Parts: sequence; structure tokens; C-alpha cells
Amino acid sequence: MEAFALLGLGSIAGLIIVFCIFNFFWAILSAILANRYGRNPWSWFFLSGLWGLFGFLCLLVAGPLTSGNDTIAKILWCLVFLPVILFFLLLSFAGMTL
Repeated sequence: MEAFALLGLGSIAGLIIVFCIFNFFWAILSAILANRYGRNPWSWFFLSGLWGLFGFLCLLVAGPLTSGNDTIAKILWCLVFLPVILFFLLLSFAGMTL
């Protein structure tokens, strides 16, 4: 944490930076592995960028694509967008704006 203080960053900002770097690392590994597995590397790059290690582990467990349908990626994208959609729906019903 002293390194973040030297850069003028607070502890929270430093943790966010470390979190983003960590997820970027897993996103790159996921894109490489998805390409080898015959899956869409861009989709898995962004999924692992959002989910981090969990996205990489899902790809690792799913294994190579045997059919033309990448169901696990669709499920993970739904898990990303569903809370966002519900949040904005709740805001609209409450009459609030951002």
C-alpha cells in the first residue's frame, strides 16, 4: 500500500487498480484459451474482464466447443446484464434518475 501512497492514490483507488490489472490478466488468458477451444475469444475476453478468475474457470471447465453453440458464454452474459437491467427498472419505477 505504500507504493500507492507514493503515487498519490488512496488505498481504495490502489485496490481498484490492482483488481483491474488482475482481471485484465485473466481476460488475456481466457481469450487465448477460448481461441484454442474454438470459442469466441472476444466474448471470453470481455466476460473474464468482468468476472475475473471466475470467468476463466468457467471456460476451463467448459472445455472445447463441440457444437456451434457457446451456451456457457450466453449464461455468463445474462448474469452480467440481468442485474443492470433490474437496477434501471427499479430506478424507473421509483421515479429516480441518475
